[in-house]
Amino acid sequence: ATTRILIDEQLRAAGWIVDSVLLRHANGARPEYGKAMVIAEWPTKTGPVDYALFIDGRCVGVVEAKREFKDVPGRLGQSKRYAVGIDLTIDELPGGGPWANGDDRFRVPFLFVTNGRPYVKQLATKSGIWFWDARPNAGEARALPEWFSPRDLVERLEQETEDRNEVTEREIGVTGLRSYQQDAIAAVERAVGEG
Repeated sequence: ATTRILIDEQLRAAGWIVDSVLLRHANGARPEYGKAMVIAEWPTKTGPVDYALFIDGRCVGVVEAKREFKDVPGRLGQSKRYAVGIDLTIDELPGGGPWANGDDRFRVPFLFVTNGRPYVKQLATKSGIWFWDARPNAGEARALPEWFSPRDLVERLEQETEDRNEVTEREIGVTGLRSYQQDAIAAVERAVGEG
């Protein structure tokens, strides 16, 4: 309960409409066009997710809240399960999805795990807001200093993630290298292309 109070305050400060006591799926809360809402306890195939983030009626992310002493980034797997199995109507799905990443097909692109405490580098795994973009080639999970605003997430969603092979082919155009240098570059390109 304490963690949810902290998270509610932080999300509200970032511009979200949030009240994890009143705005709950079980209480009939549903997303509305023109609003950036956070609805608590949204159903998924593996149990309710703590928070579902909606912008203009479409779900763009899920948030898993953890107790203060929990390993925060280590709980990202739970958010991944929720993002794959979240129950959404066709009108509640964000454009561009689902996103295939490895063996999973994510119905929402943005995943968060937090215990509501500020990020402290010395306690990296026990603090902060951990974020992962489920779209292919979007990068690794990382700690955030603060929550994204609804506008931030809309802008992120509009950004296309590029195929790493295309970026590599376009940006690596070095000539005059020795054969072993070319082999090394080719090996790195293959490794990057494979994720």
